[in-house]
Amino acid sequence: MIGINSDDQNIHDLLNSPHNNFDSDNKRTGFWILHQTDTLTRYKYSVVAVVFDDDENPIDTMAYLDDAGPFPCIINSIFQIGYYSNGLRDSTWHIYDTNLDNPPCNEINIGTILYIAEFNNGILNGLLKTFRRDQSLRSETIFKDGKLNGYVKSYSANGKIKFEGYYDREKDFLYGKSYDDEGYFIREGTFNIEMIQKDLFELNDLNSRIDENKGADKP
Repeated sequence: MIGINSDDQNIHDLLNSPHNNFDSDNKRTGFWILHQTDTLTRYKYSVVAVVFDDDENPIDTMAYLDDAGPFPCIINSIFQIGYYSNGLRDSTWHIYDTNLDNPPCNEINIGTILYIAEFNNGILNGLLKTFRRDQSLRSETIFKDGKLNGYVKSYSANGKIKFEGYYDREKDFLYGKSYDDEGYFIREGTFNIEMIQKDLFELNDLNSRIDENKGADKP
């Protein structure tokens, strides 16, 4: 399988590797890169003046609309990267944020990573990692047959462990240790999974992003 990370060279290699293929039954198979495309209207600006301070250092510019007027800007953002088997998600998927800050036109863009999720036959099965918008690791949890079941870890924005434990779904029992934002131990014992879950993941958001019926998930 192809290794996936977010550096530019790796993304370039991925885009130039064979991907987005169908099997003989017209089902998705192998390595896929899913894109989300939007067309925006942008305007060209021309710098016509530079503002200087008293020491003649440039501190600002004044820009005006170019006479050429508006132009269409196609934003092509990588939405997800992963593997299909028999038309179902399989193995590891990387899921990205497509709300980019002023992305360039007519180029392939990739946003910040939101989730790294393991699937089996189209169902969450294995490790789920979630990330904050600043790319700090938010949580690591284990899923079995699409449901949380196994070890649980959450992290503060500074990287310190906030909670670590084990959730037994059959018994609806969570046992673990909690820490403050600086990583200092608070207590050990049983916890309410609903109280801990807000620091772990937003499952509705993840399910929405991997909805196979969404336009962004089309070939």
